[in-house]
Amino acid sequence: MNTEIKNKEISRKQQFKNWLNKKLILFSTRFLLEKQEPILNNEKERSFNSLSPVSDVIQHKQYCDALNWALQNRKKEDIKNIALTGTYGSGKSSILKTLQETNEDNSLHFLNISLASFKDEPYLNEEGEQIKLLDNAKIAARKDQLRLIELSILQQIFYHEEQKNIPDSRFKKVRSFTNQNLKKASFLVLLFIGCVVYLLYLPKIQDSIGIDYLKSYRWVNIIFKVLSLLTIIFLSYYLVKRLIQFFQKFTVNKLNFNSLEIEVSEKVDKSILNHHIDEILYFFEASDYNVVIVEDLDRFKQTEIFTKLREVNLLINNSKPINKHVVFIYAVRDEMFQGSERTKFFDFIVPVIPVINYSNSKEKLLSSLKAHNYEVHLPLINEIAFFIDDMRLLYNIANEFAIYKQKLQSSKHNQQKLLALIVYKNLHPSDFVDLLNQEGVLYQILHISKAVLLVPKTEALELKVSSLEKEIDKLKQIRITDEIELRKKYVLEILISSPDNKSANYIRMNNQNYRPKVLIEDSEMFELLTKQNYQGYDNRNGQFSFNLRFSDLEQKIHPGYTYRGYMSQINKINIGKISNLKNEIDTLKEQLNKVHRLPIKDLIVDKKIDKANAKQSNLIYSLVSLGFIAEDYLDYISYFYEGDLSRADFAFIMDNRNNKRNDFDFVLDNVQSVFNKMSVIHFERSSCLNFQLIDYVVGNLLLDEKSYKILAQFNNEEAIYRSFVFDFIDRNIKVTQFISRVFSDSKKLWKNILIHEPIESVRLIKLVEIMVSSLSVDSINELEDNDSLIDFINKNPLVLNKIDKNRKDDLFFILDIKVENLSEVPFESELFENLESFQNYEMNIENIRSVLKNHDVYDEKLFLNSNYTAIIESGIDSLIDYVEVEISDYVRKVFCQIKENNQESTDSLMKLLNNVSLDVNWKENVLVKSDNKIVRAQDFDFYNEMRNFLMTNTGLEPNWNNVIYDYSFNENTITEKLLVFLNNKKNAIALSQNSNGLNGKENLNFRETFILNDHIDNLLYEMYLNVFPQAWDGLNIQGLSIPKIELLIKNKRYDFSEPNYIRIENYYPKLLPLYLGVYLKEFNKYLIEKKIDESIMADILKSLSLTAEEKISLIEIYDKNHSISSVKLLEQVLSVFLRENSLNLRNETKFEILDLENLKREHRIKLITSINKNLLDSEYLRKELIKMGGDYEKLTEYGPMPSFTNTLSNQLFFDLLLENDMVSKVIPKGNKIKVTTFK
Repeated sequence: MNTEIKNKEISRKQQFKNWLNKKLILFSTRFLLEKQEPILNNEKERSFNSLSPVSDVIQHKQYCDALNWALQNRKKEDIKNIALTGTYGSGKSSILKTLQETNEDNSLHFLNISLASFKDEPYLNEEGEQIKLLDNAKIAARKDQLRLIELSILQQIFYHEEQKNIPDSRFKKVRSFTNQNLKKASFLVLLFIGCVVYLLYLPKIQDSIGIDYLKSYRWVNIIFKVLSLLTIIFLSYYLVKRLIQFFQKFTVNKLNFNSLEIEVSEKVDKSILNHHIDEILYFFEASDYNVVIVEDLDRFKQTEIFTKLREVNLLINNSKPINKHVVFIYAVRDEMFQGSERTKFFDFIVPVIPVINYSNSKEKLLSSLKAHNYEVHLPLINEIAFFIDDMRLLYNIANEFAIYKQKLQSSKHNQQKLLALIVYKNLHPSDFVDLLNQEGVLYQILHISKAVLLVPKTEALELKVSSLEKEIDKLKQIRITDEIELRKKYVLEILISSPDNKSANYIRMNNQNYRPKVLIEDSEMFELLTKQNYQGYDNRNGQFSFNLRFSDLEQKIHPGYTYRGYMSQINKINIGKISNLKNEIDTLKEQLNKVHRLPIKDLIVDKKIDKANAKQSNLIYSLVSLGFIAEDYLDYISYFYEGDLSRADFAFIMDNRNNKRNDFDFVLDNVQSVFNKMSVIHFERSSCLNFQLIDYVVGNLLLDEKSYKILAQFNNEEAIYRSFVFDFIDRNIKVTQFISRVFSDSKKLWKNILIHEPIESVRLIKLVEIMVSSLSVDSINELEDNDSLIDFINKNPLVLNKIDKNRKDDLFFILDIKVENLSEVPFESELFENLESFQNYEMNIENIRSVLKNHDVYDEKLFLNSNYTAIIESGIDSLIDYVEVEISDYVRKVFCQIKENNQESTDSLMKLLNNVSLDVNWKENVLVKSDNKIVRAQDFDFYNEMRNFLMTNTGLEPNWNNVIYDYSFNENTITEKLLVFLNNKKNAIALSQNSNGLNGKENLNFRETFILNDHIDNLLYEMYLNVFPQAWDGLNIQGLSIPKIELLIKNKRYDFSEPNYIRIENYYPKLLPLYLGVYLKEFNKYLIEKKIDESIMADILKSLSLTAEEKISLIEIYDKNHSISSVKLLEQVLSVFLRENSLNLRNETKFEILDLENLKREHRIKLITSINKNLLDSEYLRKELIKMGGDYEKLTEYGPMPSFTNTLSNQLFFDLLLENDMVSKVIPKGNKIKVTTFK
């Protein structure tokens, strides 16, 4: 029992404790809420702005002072109508509110009248089309509006005052009865009925029920009857009074103040104010109002209403029952009255300076928006400030911005876009509503006009695409893609164009025959062909002519193309023009897609917008062109409800639309919905990069435009794309699918990565490992700058280690992997074996060294001195085959790069040179580098192609076998190329020292041709004569230059014979002295039998090449066997005679010489003294003295005794005269000889 009591007590205590806790919690909660409520209220007060007029004593002081003065002096100055003028939104209502709140004059009672705007609604027909009213209809509509305004004024006047204060007014208001009033009225009615029944029907009622209750109370009954009668009288009086008042109505059929409606009788067609002027006068008589404030009346632009109000004011102030001065204050716009109308109409005018306008609204708007945590964006504020010139509008914009912002409940919305839409909504509300209904001016700009604006931007691109596609079609029609084939077609057409179906073997131009092969293979010769008319020529049937022009051929072979035009198309094809054109078309189409996806802000260029006024056009242009109003406007004027999209998903979409990037690993709740919700244009922005979104694309193998766009972004060079790729790899989810897809769709991605990523980067190597293991070979080939990927693999061969064998084979064969350094790959590894066997390594010195080392056949000395020989002798078939196939690369990268490599064996050298794949230029380099030369030209398969080089660069060993081979190779002709070889001094020295292969009858023709070749250098020619022992007889040397004839003569290679002599005499007479000097003995014998021309003999004697003895011998032989009569020869004989005393001449020859004219005196004396004395007589001597002249001639006279120089010749001559008795004495005296004649 005690235990139960204790438990009950504990239970009661616990219940009390719980009750106390609840009360404490409730109290603390209420306390906190009460403390926080003022704060929240203050915050709300600060967040929103009232649109009502604001009382501001400080700001409005000057205006209130002016108004107060006018009101206080209204009677004195007779001021009845006051105007408060200013622009719309200038603060007139706030001034009037301040005036009333600060009024301290108890005599002033204010009545406020403010009218709403009544706009004329358009008249519509049955189809809803607007009807234009005629002038009479417009006048009627304007009168109806005026009556409505007057009615509204009348309504506001009477509605402002309580009914009890104007009891006699005919306008009755609908009254709202309280329960007390209803009880009171019911009691009075029942009381009236009771009193009537009591007076009239109570006795009958008592009789009917048989009971007389009041019989016992007679006085009471009398008292009740009196009271009932009085009550009936009083209530009847009250009822009659009310009925009289109720039936006082004239033209107003019904006033319903409860619904704010007054029906006007159809008969009323005059002014409402005039019609009810007595009611208005009564109102001011019955009430205390003496200041009437009229606002917003100017919005109707009806000056007539002001006139009527002025009349009303005048009637009120002139009414005697109204014993007060009533003032009307009008808040009107400045432009309502023009010129002097204002001063005539109003008795006092107070101008108001606008609180804000377009020039200062910026700061006020900023301050209002900052209260709502607006992220200040000055470009937008600067734009919209020009359109805001009303404070109420400004406050409403800030209020609506705050409400929309809070309602959207997302920080992801772009505040600038939201604000722009709020501004447009406030400035053009009807068009904003139309925007929601997918119509209106702004909707047309954002949707319909965009297609029109795209036309000029897409038209040029579409035309370009069409043009390029036509060009591709033209190129595809080109069947011949090789210049040689095209020439062949033209040449063949010429050959078969001959008359009578004859086929020509040659083509004749400019009187010269050309082989078809030459014309086809030689571009210069074919160029000549394009400028000529042709003749066919058959070497069996002779020449036949036909008229054929090249222009005719062009039209026949390829109508519509000239040869050069067709050739131009071939060149375009050969340089990949079709591929380039396709790439250009793809680029243009991509540009077209970008243009089609351009936002409206990038398209709108004209401020003038159809169906919009100038101000609206400017606003739309400003907001749209700067991107503040865009295609995503619905996100800012509609509420988001969670469904398929979570708030995180929605936030991601909004960030993307605003081009705001999130982290790559931003978590999406429903990736598919996000993907479907986003439009194509949003997949072109880097802000859409998200791991999950990419997973969705690559994991589902999506091939739609959105997927293409998001992956095609990776073609861009921005670092974010490269970062995404590497981060995705590090994430290690769906890496293979991603790499395979992204590099397939983004051809430029690899190039961009390689440009910016260090080549030794570990993550780059990892990327390439994934690429080569996941990308198809075609995808790799399609990458822009895919060569750089192959280069990377070549530099980092170990990235191939993780690839399975089948894929590795494809990569090796198709991509043509060429590893740069095999030494980086372990010897004897599977990768090394694969690279070697498939020849997937670069041809270079180190790689060949590595292959030789891998097979343990490396010899350093042999490798360096005879590299090709080392390879051939290694026995490594794959290496030998690789070198033979890539022989040009081998020579360029290996053979010519080893400085010491100049000792190739003869067999290896010839094998290398005879490789058909080795370009001629590299063959030349091989020969230049090699110390060994081509010993046997006939063993060189490319001798013809390399003749020029071999002859000019000593690639051919200088021996007569090679020279004669070239001579025979060119149809027994020493060509210019062979002359170059022969005129090389080193070659000449070698050839002049060894005659092997030169002698023999079979080479006689060559030797003769060689001797008669005048183009061999003269110095070298003499050297070559050393190995030509034969002395030629009968060789026709005509045409050889004099120096070579001299060499032949000097070296006795031109034998003396009559034919040879005659040739030299005829063609080289100046060389006769040399020739005869060399063959003097033979010539002396010849002179005994043959007489040569004396002039030639004179030239021979004149030659300096003959010695004196040789000349004496020739003269004596000639003088002995032949007479001499030529002056020229006689002079030459005399010349020798005078120099050489040993010359023996016949006396006849001497007499011939003495007959020469102009013979010098001393020469004549010497000749006379050498003649046989027996042949001279005094007469002959006398004649000779006369010829001598001077003192010698005086010796023929008698008497003179002249003196002469004492010389041996004179002594002998004077002795001869003395012997012939021609002088008497000859007396030598010193250096003189005195001769005495006969007296």
